[in-house]
Amino acid sequence: MAGLCYVGTQLDQPGIQAIQGALFIFVTENTFSPMYSVLALFPQDFPLFMREYKSGLYGVGVYYLSKLFAMVRNSKNILHGHFLSSNFFAVARIDN
Repeated sequence: MAGLCYVGTQLDQPGIQAIQGALFIFVTENTFSPMYSVLALFPQDFPLFMREYKSGLYGVGVYYLSKLFAMVRNSKNILHGHFLSSNFFAVARIDN
């Protein structure tokens, strides 16, 4: 649906700004979807995380990145990103 806003975009100044906005939407959609998956699972893993964090095994950033990479390996997230990007670029015709 987001790509439909950019159908018929010309390569003039407003069109280039629209393409920048389209790329921003594309990047944020593909970034925040896995992040929300990690944040939804965090309350379940919180007791384990606190025990391992207090013992000094790893920091918060390492925990977050490991959860993020584990969720990216999930085929559903990969298919979602591929489906979103292929449809987005096809509808918005951002190919140059």
